[in-house]
This record gives sequence, structure tokens and C-alpha cells, in this order.
Amino acid sequence: MTSIMSKHMRAALLLCVAVVLVSVIGCAEHNATESVLDGYKVRRIDVIVDQNGGRVDWSHTDDIIAHSRYGEDGYYDLWTMNPDGSNADCLTCDNPAIPQLHNGQPAWHPSGRWIIFQSQDPSLPHTPELDYAFTQPGHGLHNNLWITVPAGTTFYQLTHIEQGRAVLHPSFSHDGSKLVWSEKVGDDWMDWAIRIADFVETPEPHLENIETYQPAGQVWYEAHGFSVDDSKILCTIAVGTEAYANYDIWEMDIATGELTQLTNTPDEWDEHAHYSPDGEKIVWVSSHGYAYDPESWAQTLKTDLWMMDADGAKKQRITYFNEPGHAEYAGEQVIMSDNAWSADGNKVIALIKRGAGRESAQVVVIQFE
Repeated sequence: MTSIMSKHMRAALLLCVAVVLVSVIGCAEHNATESVLDGYKVRRIDVIVDQNGGRVDWSHTDDIIAHSRYGEDGYYDLWTMNPDGSNADCLTCDNPAIPQLHNGQPAWHPSGRWIIFQSQDPSLPHTPELDYAFTQPGHGLHNNLWITVPAGTTFYQLTHIEQGRAVLHPSFSHDGSKLVWSEKVGDDWMDWAIRIADFVETPEPHLENIETYQPAGQVWYEAHGFSVDDSKILCTIAVGTEAYANYDIWEMDIATGELTQLTNTPDEWDEHAHYSPDGEKIVWVSSHGYAYDPESWAQTLKTDLWMMDADGAKKQRITYFNEPGHAEYAGEQVIMSDNAWSADGNKVIALIKRGAGRESAQVVVIQFE
């Protein structure tokens, strides 16, 4: 387990010398006015994957982390590990049962029996340049949905997309009977939809009764997960035609398609929202306080973790990776993205990228008081 540390943090370390066997970031407790939301105060932050990290999910059944990891071959693979980073196992590396291009963006079935993920279709056009920029799991171009068992011994393909199409962010309902994901359904890059289907396990895993939702029209959607009662989903919607702009968090009622806007900050980047296990809170990432340019977002974007009530009230910043002078400060440009709660609601696992290059991407566990 590694802690985020820089020369600028030595002063903070001196304040924590009396604390034994605690990571440096763990020593750096926030002031009560900075990051307390109904008792949620960051106690410590530990790095469990120190480089080449990727998208994450936390099994609430077996307390196992599924995540992507960027390989030396230039492609992501699907891994599992313990919450402290130990017992790491690659499920797709050199595995002939699954295409050997990008494999990532995992999500656990609530039973713990299955991991759903995205896999790049080798039958569709790809080049090294295209694979680096757009077919990787975070963009999802030419990806299909696949599912495997936690041991990675059996794989099933669930979707068969066409050239120019994409999928993103699959996740299961709490009862395990439904699957939600986002899919590029038109020729324009901003023409996406939310898909919800029945997940059927027999005679082998497959999808039935696929429904399509475009409640805000032909725009970009990214689904993030079901509410505790499985009646609603959280999603990021980019209203407009400009890529990488106008990102906000919305909640969609599945029965009616009605949208509730939870953030309304068109000049900021809000994404990756997830309900807490009790359904009372939502964590998401936001660029609030830091300007970015949509045309050069990769060079200018900075995001940290935020929390709000499930109805959008009481928004509060949780982490300070981008704040010079703060004990958590981790560099000039930190992008926090995918995240997931632990079963007890006391921790959040998250992906952070420090500076340029995918090698700098780390997986961290944020522990609350």
C-alpha cells in the first residue's frame, strides 16, 4: 500500500509524526468546515495501485475489487484484487477465451457470481492511434458487453455492436435482474442513449427486452447505476452538441423517463455519480473551482470527489488533490474519475490520474471517519 507524497507535503508529515502506521494522506485530516457532510470526514487515503490503474468496482458480496489495468502492450485488461491491493489477478491477460484488445470498465453482479465488462471487438476497424484515443474502455468505441465469472474461466458475449457504435458503463440493478448501460446509437458522436435490459442467467447469461431511453434528446449519456429501490438511475448528460462540455449529473425515473437535474453547472465537469449503499448520499467528481477548456480538456481538466444528499442538496467537496498547500495535494493536474462505494458505506475506491500519460493513473481507497 502506497501513500501519495510530495516534497510539498513534508510540513504536513511533521504534524503527523505522533500517528503510527498511518499513511501520509491518512494523517492529513480535513478541517471540519472542509469535508464533513453529516459525519462523512476523510480519515485517510491509501494508494493500492500505484500506476497503470483503470476503472473500478467493489463487490458488496465478497469484498473484492474489480478494475482495469493498462498493460505494456498498450491495452487494458480486467483484474481483481483485495481492497488493500493484495492478491491481484489478471482475468484477461493472454486468455484465449476473450479478444486480446481492450478489456475493462467492470461492474459486479450483486450476487458476486458475475463481472460484466467492456471488450473491444477485433472484427471492427482499429489502429494503434484509434485504440489509444477512442476504443479504450473510457470511450467505448467498438466495445461490446461481455460477462465472466470471478475466476475468469468462462466468458459470454452479451452485445454485438456495429461499426462506429460504442458502449459505456454497464451496471446491474440491486436485485440483479436488470442491466443499464450507455450506447452510441447514431452516427454523430453526441447521439447516445441509455439502455436497460433484463439480465437472464439461464441457460447461459444473455439480455432480453432491451429498452432505449433518450429523455433529453439526441445527446451524450453516461449511465452510472440504479437507486437502492431500482426505480431510478443516475447518469451524466452533456446537453448540447459540443464534446466534453456541459456535463451535469441527472437522475432518471425509469417508469416515466422523467429527469431530475442534480447539478446545474454548465461551465463545470460533473461525472461519475454513485448512490451510497443506503441510498442517502451521492458521490461524484467535479471540476468546481478549476476552469477547463473543452477543446483541450485532457490538458486542463482537474477534478476532485464531491458528495451531496440524494436529492441534490448539501453539496460538499470531499478531496483536495488539486489544492496547492493542502496536505492531499498531489500535483498540478489531478483528474479523479471512476469510483465505487464499499458495502458498509465507509469507503470509496476511486481512479485518479496525475498528469500526462496513463502510467500515472492510480487506484486509491478513501476512508471516512
